[in-house]
Amino acid sequence: MAARKPVTLFVESDPHNLIVVSSLLRDLKLPFKRNTTGDGVLEQMRQMDPRPEVVLMALDLAEGDAFTTAAAIKADQNFAQVLVIAIGPEAPSSDQLAGAGFDGFIPTPLPRRHFNALFKRLLAGEHVFAGPM
Repeated sequence: MAARKPVTLFVESDPHNLIVVSSLLRDLKLPFKRNTTGDGVLEQMRQMDPRPEVVLMALDLAEGDAFTTAAAIKADQNFAQVLVIAIGPEAPSSDQLAGAGFDGFIPTPLPRRHFNALFKRLLAGEHVFAGPM
């Protein structure tokens, strides 16, 4: 029997990144929903059935603030255990990311094979704040 794949909420407002990362998530055969603005993430999470176990969130959202949203997810008792992963071209310090509640960071752009390997490490519980170099 195949292992169950965690439901993911992908939060990204850049159309190009939305297409690329959605394709990568499909390659991993992960069920996912998208939020294309960053607005109303917690409300969307509450309405999802099943609820997400992973939130993959761009740091530069059109609406909303990724750091505030990550902190709000971790502060909500219903979602405190959700894995929240930041993505973007540049990472703030790992202390800043972890302080906001992010469990890891995936740099973009990143070759497909590196994305898959890094995402799987994060799903396995590693707190990774730098991509493979």
